[in-house]
Amino acid sequence: MSPKLLDTTILVDHSIDLPGAVAMLERLFAEGDDLLVCDAVVAEALSKGTDEERRTIGNLIDAVEYVAADPRAATWAGEARRLRGATGPRTLGDALIAAVAWSYSATVVTRNPDDFVQMGVPVLGTTRTSPPDHAGIRDPPGTGRRTRPSGPPRFHGQWPARPRRPGRAPAPQRRTM
Repeated sequence: MSPKLLDTTILVDHSIDLPGAVAMLERLFAEGDDLLVCDAVVAEALSKGTDEERRTIGNLIDAVEYVAADPRAATWAGEARRLRGATGPRTLGDALIAAVAWSYSATVVTRNPDDFVQMGVPVLGTTRTSPPDHAGIRDPPGTGRRTRPSGPPRFHGQWPARPRRPGRAPAPQRRTM
């Protein structure tokens, strides 16, 4: 089994109870895969959302292994962006995530597989929701915010602790606000 690097979409989708992400995470934890998050994913995932959503994301981050891009991976990311002609700020996060996946021989788990397939890293895709009603997720007009589907939340507790591989960086400590 190759390690699985969780993309930002998985963490955010899980925090708002989207069925595709919840089911994927339950499957990966049950299978015992090495689950990773990297610096770019943590920064992107915690940059917005409600307190509850960020707390849910934080619980998931704490349950998996934190890894970071080393200089070789950062160089790889730059080269991948240059070769694709994708040098805008929007592509930086995906390039760094792909580079970390490349450096750890990991598969990226994402709702946006095309973003990573183009960079040549293995991808395990998931869907945002189950058809047909998109789980009730809607953007209220003019707010730019998603609303939650009605019904009980899928999972907001603590994920099981995962053993860390020797020689890897510990997860960053979060300050309470």
